[in-house]
Amino acid sequence: MKNTQSYACLLLLSGLLIFNACQPAPCTLSEEDKAAFSAKTEADEAKWNSGDRDGYMMRYAEDALFLPANTEALRGREAMKAWHMEFPEIKIAFEVKEVRGTCHFATVYGTYVLTMEDGTEVDRGKWLEVQEKQADGSWIITQDIFNSDIPLPEPAEDATADAVDS
Repeated sequence: MKNTQSYACLLLLSGLLIFNACQPAPCTLSEEDKAAFSAKTEADEAKWNSGDRDGYMMRYAEDALFLPANTEALRGREAMKAWHMEFPEIKIAFEVKEVRGTCHFATVYGTYVLTMEDGTEVDRGKWLEVQEKQADGSWIITQDIFNSDIPLPEPAEDATADAVDS
């Protein structure tokens, strides 16, 4: 009986080892992909800054979700393009700070600075994108959110008093 239990235990352990050995290798984000995000972001920045809004919008999936600050969520490249077209002629500077993910999905965190044509800074903040790898090896943004680092202005005293009195 003792030999039977030992064989059963050995068979079970062998099966577990074989099962674990047959698992697929973890799907990690390659160093090549990580480096590509900075290059892609720089290319997108150049498109915006040269006035190529259509080219800039191609960074997004057709059904991408865009979560701009202080307004409602937008779904789809066309809705996002309409929102972006309301911007005055500004320049964008992006910097990728961190990339994490798998071989299929990645989150890309970075910062931005917006300036007028004369160099006057009008906003700065941070952004986070979810990107999905396409069949051709390229990456496309499926979700994008950004937030300003500049605090909202304090409400005027009269406006605060009126709100309290109401």
